[in-house]
Amino acid sequence: MARKSAEPTNGKPHPGASLTLDVPEPLKADPFAPLKRLRAAAMIGHVAITAAAAERPEYVWEGIFTADHHVELSGPSYSGKTTLATLLAVARANPTDTPVNVLGRAVAPAAQGQFVIVVEEENSKCSIATNLMAACAALGLPEAETLDRMIVVARAGMKAAPGARPGKVESLWDELHQLGQAGAVGLTVLDSRARIFGGDPNSERDQGDAANQVTILIRATGAPVIVISHTRKSGAETIEDVAGSNQRGAAADTVLLVTAERDEGRILSSRVVFAKLRDSFVGEHPEPVSFSIAKGDDGGWKLGVNASARAEDQPAHERVVAMLARVGKPCTKNEIATALGMNARTIDTALSVAKAEKQVRQTKGKRRGKATDLFEATLSAVDFSTLLADRGPKESDELPY
Repeated sequence: MARKSAEPTNGKPHPGASLTLDVPEPLKADPFAPLKRLRAAAMIGHVAITAAAAERPEYVWEGIFTADHHVELSGPSYSGKTTLATLLAVARANPTDTPVNVLGRAVAPAAQGQFVIVVEEENSKCSIATNLMAACAALGLPEAETLDRMIVVARAGMKAAPGARPGKVESLWDELHQLGQAGAVGLTVLDSRARIFGGDPNSERDQGDAANQVTILIRATGAPVIVISHTRKSGAETIEDVAGSNQRGAAADTVLLVTAERDEGRILSSRVVFAKLRDSFVGEHPEPVSFSIAKGDDGGWKLGVNASARAEDQPAHERVVAMLARVGKPCTKNEIATALGMNARTIDTALSVAKAEKQVRQTKGKRRGKATDLFEATLSAVDFSTLLADRGPKESDELPY
């Protein structure tokens, strides 16, 4: 039964008693009637709250961020941050009506007439241009039409600061706002925080000001902003690892942490941890994802994705066999490594185990006119899944690779 009045607490009238005991007669039916601003801004009651819960966000990157999000993409130097950012930028510049997937999640194309802005103060013009072209190829998008929807500002000295006179367009930053206010921006990538925003990385005030500039830019453009930043040298697994003031992780709506697996300095694959998702739902937080982008044996750029950390817990040879079974045709070691984001040493060990268990056969073939070793599964994808489900654990499952 609904309470008709506020009960006393500790012998004293409840602070809200006057709201229920002394309500003027016209307000008894609807106490919010005169509160026009509150009524317009608030969800009042069961119907309004449950209706809001049923409305799913309109994601730019499915399940990860929406159009009004500040995305902090953070990691150590040379870990794959810019690679992931360029994949997302190119996917957003997609000129077709069909969304493409990045790391297994759809990226909605920007509206017709909108551009994707990449402000690149870390890498050279040649470097970022090459990355964007590789991303087009890896995502299977038409290069010319996609890049025609992009504006790249490389090493132009852009600073996230308005001109000295409010209301006057006096800087690159002002012109970026002006472009956004015209409705012409679908996504902005800023690389990097240190070069574009400046300030003391450990200053709450400086980093708070930077967060405010990002928010103003999002409101001006109506589009998400990805800020690339660095993590502390100690690691990149939690929000607290984002280098500098706590404002960096706290102010962002989405925080993605990127680390790399290397072999003699060369990046073999990058791993993304979804450390903070503002609009995630209970039970829907995504697992980490590993990815690699490299040239295949046909000379084209390929994007390999390992869907989740759970897949990493599966023995490497089973992952190799499952991949070959899904593909249904012979593959080279390089093709397997690219698809699974594994290094060459792990692939060699996994293939040895798989061949010993007669789950993979080795043959000879050609790639680009040259003889090479090829590997194919001896079972279909369905048969291999059935085999894994039926058998118990084996000693080889515990091999340390």
